[in-house]
Amino acid sequence: MTILSMPGKGHANRYFTLFCESLEEAGMRVLNIRDRDARRFKFDVLHIHFPTHFLTETKALPAIVWSLVLSAFFVVTKFLGKPIVYTVHNVIPFHSKRAWLLRPYLALVHRLCDALVFLNASSQAEFYERFPAQRSKRFVRIAHGPYPATELPPDVRREKRRAVAGDEESFIVGFLGAIKSYKNIGAIALLPRSLADGRPVKLLVTGRIEAAYKSEAEAILAAVPAEMLVRIDRFVSDEELDELIQICDVCFLPYAKGWNSGAAILALGNRGRIVASNLPVFEELAETLGAPWVYCFDARADHYDRNPARIAQSLPAVLEAAAADPVDDAARARLSHFLDENSFAAGTRRLEALYSEACRTRELRAVTP
Repeated sequence: MTILSMPGKGHANRYFTLFCESLEEAGMRVLNIRDRDARRFKFDVLHIHFPTHFLTETKALPAIVWSLVLSAFFVVTKFLGKPIVYTVHNVIPFHSKRAWLLRPYLALVHRLCDALVFLNASSQAEFYERFPAQRSKRFVRIAHGPYPATELPPDVRREKRRAVAGDEESFIVGFLGAIKSYKNIGAIALLPRSLADGRPVKLLVTGRIEAAYKSEAEAILAAVPAEMLVRIDRFVSDEELDELIQICDVCFLPYAKGWNSGAAILALGNRGRIVASNLPVFEELAETLGAPWVYCFDARADHYDRNPARIAQSLPAVLEAAAADPVDDAARARLSHFLDENSFAAGTRRLEALYSEACRTRELRAVTP
């Protein structure tokens, strides 16, 4: 079976390379859109992710051109009887600009796709709530696969902690990765300066700030006490990010919006602990793994609304709980089981069945008078 994945292997986001490699390891051939056979429609299944990304990341004219080109490609794929599978990473795009183009284009994608992949139950529920006509389509739920990571030896971890924080006593809270508006960096202002036992809280912030959010984010960072903030203001490689997660006591994910979180899975794959807003995606993780891995604080007045007053009230207690709970052998075994159960290989086995069913249904329709 030949699969065209969009995006494909080699994308800046490691997810897509791991996704494609897992399909290949299962015996499937995987094409990139640049491959000649892809452009000649020599594939069995088209699997699309983030089909609206270009609409918000490019200027108006390229967005129009790309929407027309991709729409035509999807229509021809459908006309040729090839199933289209759509992984719903985000129920709707984070950015709503160019709604006049986004809405009809997304409606076309929904209409043309034959099967849906959801990464968790809460995103599936909201997708159906917003787009009830999609309920009739076949679907499979496959959690975001964990990224491979190498655990640092204890002595190396201590040395790196000392190099970053300047001491060994601080409780390090990591706000890691590219800084974007939906990640709600403003919540760092609500972190306590120290824990109840007197340990100082150090805030480690890495990554570049997206252009549209730069002035607001820089003002927030400038207000953090100098002795509390450790700022790495540059691109951080995947390998360095893994190490930084492992030297943090918790990874801080105060997101104001989101239906899935690769950052959470990245942290857990590095045996990192998470303190996150109570978005449904994080609440699901907390129900599955619980302490000492995932803790949620109250951040919402309503669906996806930021609420600083509620964060300020609930965050310190959650941080204290995370600092107090030990990571014992039983907790490590539970996390390892979770990562194995949701590996890319495990997800691929379920995808292969979905692909086969979609192709078989197409063949039956083709011969039915």
